[in-house]
Amino acid sequence: MTAERSFPEPGVLDPGDQFWLEAMADAVLILSPVLGRRGVVTNFRVDYANAAAGELSDDPADPLSSGALVGSDVLRLDAATSTSLIAALRDVLATDNPRAIDGLRFDLRRAGESIEQVRDVRISRHGGRLLVTLRDVTEREQSEQGLRRSEMSLRALVDGVFDEALMTVDPTGLVLSWNTGAERIFGYKADEMVGRHHSLLYPPGWPVSGSAGDVATIESERLRETWQVRKDGTRFWAGVSITAKHGDNGELRGFFSVTRDLTEESGQRRRDLQFALVQALTDCTDVDTAAETILELTARSLGATFSEMFVPHQEQGRFDSTSRHAFPRTTLDALEIASDGASGPLEALIARVRTTGRLVVVPDLNELGMSPQVAAAFSLGVRSAIACPIATESTTVGVLAYFFETLPSVETLTVESINEIGVEAAHVITRIRAQGALRAEALRMAELASTDRLTGLKNRREFDRILGTIPRQPFAVLAIDVDHLKRVNDEFGHEAGDTVLRTVATTLALMLRGWDVIARVGGDEFAAILLDVDPAEAASAAQRLRAAMHLVPTPGGRSNISLGWASAPAGTDPMSAWRRADECLYEAKRSGRDRVVGRHVDGAEQVTPSGSSVTELIGSLVNGMPIHSVYQPIVDLNDGHVVGYEALARPEGFGASDSVETLFEVAHRSGHIRDLDWLCRRAALSQAASLPDGILLFINVSVAALLDPLHDVDQLLLLLEWTGRSPHRLILEIGEHESVRDLDRLRLVLTSYRQAGVRFAIDDLGEGFATTELLETAEPEFVKLARSLTMNSARRSAQSAIKGALSFARVHDSIVIAEGVENELVSDRIRSLDIPLGQGFGLGRPTVAAELVDAAAAWTARDTLRPLRPRNGQARIRMAPGAREPETRNRAEITGMPAERSQHAGDGKAPRLVRRSDQTSTGRAS
Repeated sequence: MTAERSFPEPGVLDPGDQFWLEAMADAVLILSPVLGRRGVVTNFRVDYANAAAGELSDDPADPLSSGALVGSDVLRLDAATSTSLIAALRDVLATDNPRAIDGLRFDLRRAGESIEQVRDVRISRHGGRLLVTLRDVTEREQSEQGLRRSEMSLRALVDGVFDEALMTVDPTGLVLSWNTGAERIFGYKADEMVGRHHSLLYPPGWPVSGSAGDVATIESERLRETWQVRKDGTRFWAGVSITAKHGDNGELRGFFSVTRDLTEESGQRRRDLQFALVQALTDCTDVDTAAETILELTARSLGATFSEMFVPHQEQGRFDSTSRHAFPRTTLDALEIASDGASGPLEALIARVRTTGRLVVVPDLNELGMSPQVAAAFSLGVRSAIACPIATESTTVGVLAYFFETLPSVETLTVESINEIGVEAAHVITRIRAQGALRAEALRMAELASTDRLTGLKNRREFDRILGTIPRQPFAVLAIDVDHLKRVNDEFGHEAGDTVLRTVATTLALMLRGWDVIARVGGDEFAAILLDVDPAEAASAAQRLRAAMHLVPTPGGRSNISLGWASAPAGTDPMSAWRRADECLYEAKRSGRDRVVGRHVDGAEQVTPSGSSVTELIGSLVNGMPIHSVYQPIVDLNDGHVVGYEALARPEGFGASDSVETLFEVAHRSGHIRDLDWLCRRAALSQAASLPDGILLFINVSVAALLDPLHDVDQLLLLLEWTGRSPHRLILEIGEHESVRDLDRLRLVLTSYRQAGVRFAIDDLGEGFATTELLETAEPEFVKLARSLTMNSARRSAQSAIKGALSFARVHDSIVIAEGVENELVSDRIRSLDIPLGQGFGLGRPTVAAELVDAAAAWTARDTLRPLRPRNGQARIRMAPGAREPETRNRAEITGMPAERSQHAGDGKAPRLVRRSDQTSTGRAS
């Protein structure tokens, strides 16, 4: 047994013990009991106090001395605390069990002020005496009090947060604290969640963050979006931020979690995306454009590295290279190069979705099997995928796939968004195909309505329509009658007569050029329109047709036809030529049949609306007869706003819609074109004062007048200054009906005009004498498609010419304007070819400047063009398949100052759009 240590008598202390006691920082007292009556301990006397015990005295200079009593002379305790301390001392003395008293508080008087001290007291018995140590913990206690106050303030602050759920969990995931916001969001009270595992807040089987094993993940991904579950079992989309809490030594103390309800925010994002899709897809008219629009809008929104859409062509019903769309396309090209064009796991994924009709989520593309294609995908940052079917109620029409570097933490919300995108894509594809079928059926019905059932030629209705759209170039009309068809019907029956008609129709069609028009206009009557021919060519063609019929056997023997023809210069009224041809036909029949009779219609002898001949009218105009200008709007086909007006000259007595083509044709031949051109130019500018400010003004100009040194650019600038118009808002239209032999001279003249700010347009592209050299020389800022091309834009030949014009416009940074936009069908076709501007009677008739209406309001009210429906002004410009992406061109760019012209690379020339002017006809009516 360890010998019990005894202390010396009061005032007597072993020197070694005293040395160590004096060196201690804690106050040390040796106490002996004070006995009262009947041997009861009433107090304790100080037998020894070390140097540190001096701090227990009110006056450090007068430390505690031997014999001081604890109850009255030491620590200045209040009565209750003194009684409690004496009781503890008695208990230790009686039981020999050490006691600890933490946080003993007492006051000291220093410099007249009361200072609170806090000491941790340790009491032990040594023989008949007590050893008491008092450790100063005042600063620690003050720090803990401050911490407790901070914790209370933080708790009040946390409880005051209503929009976010704040909680702390221990390293095992048990909830330690739960604020008011958590109660509101999750529905659990604090006493219901504290002590429970926080996985209760996640759907069953859903990955849960906030445990000791998740520290590395939490440090790298502090904020994630995921599903959470309320007390009532409903799920909601939430943003969860989890922060790991560590101790001073780096040990994990737990986690602090902040949860925010994103139901409304995520719903708004999805609604915004869906609205943007619907808005962009409203005007899509083909599946290719719709697919590219969907991928471009959604790939970045979903955070995808790469996206694809597979839509089989309706007529094929299977996927091929033309049915595959990607964004960005460069990623698809890289994948195809890596796989050397062979099908790989990605194609297998698409096939799987299409076969099963179910959405597939692939967190790691390695699950599809290793291949060069997958390796290439990894190198391009593609490691996971989500693919969903584009399905209608009855079938799968395609597959939509998004590829990610890693599946986003929002994968479930992403899946739902992709499903919604797939549904929208299915609706759009179904709509486009239905509209395509309707258009095809409408075209088929229109073809049937314009075709003669017996012969397969155009019928009378279609012939009359085409006759009204003849371009401004020389033409001829043939009236043809089958001789003695009634005798064939009477002798051999109507079937034989039908055979004769079919034979005649086939022969006529074979003997004419591909672009000529042949039609059956009556029981035994046919008609033909020959374009770009002179009288000699028209007569020769008629004779060859008559002779060809002699070689064709029919049930009645040789068939004969009688022909009447009428040729006419450009601008002649087609109906008058047709009537003249019909008159010639009857003259041929009266002459014995199997004859050809024809004549040329001379435009100079025509009577004008003013009652005089064209020649007389020109003389009157040159001598001072008034010329009036009417203005026809040039309209943006996307939203209906007016870009500019074309000034059209009308002599006195002419109506706004009366043609003046013959007037200018005759003026050119008679040498009056320069004077007439200048008069018209002056009238157009002087009468345009009431046009809106800043609007473009298009004025037709003759090449001869343009090159005339008497009316050069200086004269035009003076005229502009006189009329108060800016040269930067003036566009001179060069017609295609004059040949240009001195291209170098033309180039110099155009340069001088452009230096003054004037821009140029090529008018009626597709008719007349435009050549590649002329177009390259002029480099027009605007190109106006001829009315004949616009009205016949459904025909392949016209489409080829239009595509050539568009190619020229792209190379030369020109703006294309379609003339002859008369109805909704034409407008839709023109818009589908990405032609931004249009002009025609349907968009606005020529009107004097003072009577012009607000075209934008008229467009909205559908007064300007009732057959046309205005399109969404925000619709994106779409390119036809195979065309390059258009450069952004807003109203300011179209109507503002001329932009810097594009530089032409190399010496390559654009393909010829129409025939040369300095040659004879490119083909004969054979």
